[in-house]
Amino acid sequence: MARDTYFSDREKIFGKAETILTADFSKVNNNILKEIKGILKELDISAGNIAVNSAQNRKILNTAFERVKASILETDYKSNVTGYLRSFKQISDNNILFHSTVNQLSNVDNTITPLQSIAVKNTLNSLLGNGMDAAFTDALTRNLQGYITQGANITQVENSLSLFIKGDSKNLGKLERYVKQIAGDAIRQYDGQLQGAIQAEYKLNAVSYEGSLIKDSRPQCVRWVKQKKGVLMVKELTKEIEWAFKNGSGMIPGTLPATFYQNRGGFACRHAATAINIVEK
Repeated sequence: MARDTYFSDREKIFGKAETILTADFSKVNNNILKEIKGILKELDISAGNIAVNSAQNRKILNTAFERVKASILETDYKSNVTGYLRSFKQISDNNILFHSTVNQLSNVDNTITPLQSIAVKNTLNSLLGNGMDAAFTDALTRNLQGYITQGANITQVENSLSLFIKGDSKNLGKLERYVKQIAGDAIRQYDGQLQGAIQAEYKLNAVSYEGSLIKDSRPQCVRWVKQKKGVLMVKELTKEIEWAFKNGSGMIPGTLPATFYQNRGGFACRHAATAINIVEK
């Protein structure tokens, strides 16, 4: 398997996975908003404001979390998460093929397979479990609770919650923004985790740093792609990371040679770092 083919196939997997998870997210947002509007219609209202100290409103609030979460799960979102997670197996297979042919490593699947199970479980939790709840479901429910406690104007409440859910022309809704971040980060970080584990297990001596440069590429990415010609020696990683923290921007705090493959050039970095072995001149 040629290196360029591997890199190209990997980018295709990344792109397809992100599309699967985030495609037509408006349907998810619309269903959540539909449920919220239903909840608001059930509230005890007095002169256009939510009634304070209403037993009916407290009862409705107690069910709001489960109703909001159900409105998410009854859309295609859950099946899209499943489709996204299948891409982790594709990344695993691609790495097994690359490292067994290009790096000529034996039994590399023994290193990869356990990591895949852990990564899928953690990402599933982020997208459907506690991660999603903390980022969106809990936050939305707390907002609703605050409005009910304050006795807020019902029209203003609906407008505010609609903005929280759907966003506007300048900003995505809260859940969609969170999911898009996970879609881009999780599978790329998983690939990076594999590279780091393989490098440590087989003592590979270099890193191939791949990806194009754009107008606002970070200084460290420009350095590693252009000046270093896409190749960093493992023994130089500590100094390169120090250079990035001093002269670059957006680096993830705590980045070390062991986590470089996952963190790469920093937050939301679109480059990839691949463990390779080269003959030093």
